[in-house]
Amino acid sequence: MLYSNRVVVYADILGWSSETNSIENQKPIQAVKKIHERAQLFNAKTRAEERDELARLLALPGFTPVGPTNPEAREIQFGAFSDNVVFSCDPFMIRSTIDIVAGLVIELLHQGFLVRGAVGLGPLHHMDNIIVGPALNAVVKAEQKEAMFPRLLVSDDVASLYVRGSEPPLKGSSIILDQLGRHVVNPFCLRFEETGAEQPLLENFEATYFGLQSIRTEIESKIQVLQSSGDQHNAEKWQYMFNFIDGPVLSAAPALGRFWNSGSIALK
Repeated sequence: MLYSNRVVVYADILGWSSETNSIENQKPIQAVKKIHERAQLFNAKTRAEERDELARLLALPGFTPVGPTNPEAREIQFGAFSDNVVFSCDPFMIRSTIDIVAGLVIELLHQGFLVRGAVGLGPLHHMDNIIVGPALNAVVKAEQKEAMFPRLLVSDDVASLYVRGSEPPLKGSSIILDQLGRHVVNPFCLRFEETGAEQPLLENFEATYFGLQSIRTEIESKIQVLQSSGDQHNAEKWQYMFNFIDGPVLSAAPALGRFWNSGSIALK
C-alpha cells in the first residue's frame, strides 16, 4: 500500500445518536441524502470534468497546465459511514475541497445538525471508503481532543498551504480565525465585495448558497429548546455557532450582516 501526501478532512455530525434512536425520525435520512448527494456529485461529475479539462489542456501544443498532470492527483476522494465523513485531495486541490466541505456544513445546518471535525495534511491512502494512514489518525485525534465545538479545526500547515505560505487574507478566505483564536473552515466565505452594481449578485448568492436568516432561526430555536430542557452542554454548542457567525464570519464579510440581522443572544 502506498501513501501519498494529502489534505484530509474528517467530520462528525453532532447529536446523531439521539436523532437516530427514533425509527420515525426522518431528519437523519434527509441528512444522509445530503451527504451522499454531495459525494455523488463530486466523486463522479467533478472527476469526469477534471479529466476532460486536463485532457483538453494536455492536447494543446506547448501548453502545460498548472498542477499535477496525473488525473488521479486532481481527484477529490470522499468516504462516509453513518455520521462520519472524510474528504481528501492532493494539496493542489485544497481550495476546491474546502469549498465542497463548507457547502456540506451549510446544508446540514439547515437540517438542524452541527458538524465538528479537523483538517490536516500528511500520508494517506484513500479510495472512496478505503481510508487509512497517519494523516487520518491525526485528524480523528484532533476532532476528538481539540475541536470541542462545532467547527472544522484547521492545522497550521493546512492554513499555510491554503494561502500559499502567507497570512490568510481576512476577506475571501475559507479559512479564518474563530472567536477562540484557532484556524477553522469558514462555510460562509464571500469572495467578492458588495457594490451598488453587485447588490443583486450578492442577494442571489446569499439566497442560493447560505440562507443566513433561516440558519439564525434554526440556531435560536435550538438554543431555546435545549435551555428549556436543561441541556446546557448542547446549548453551548449552538451558542458557539451563533457567536462564530455573528463575530468572525461577519467580520470577514460585513456585507452579509443584513442577511443575518446582527444582534447577540446569550445562554441563560
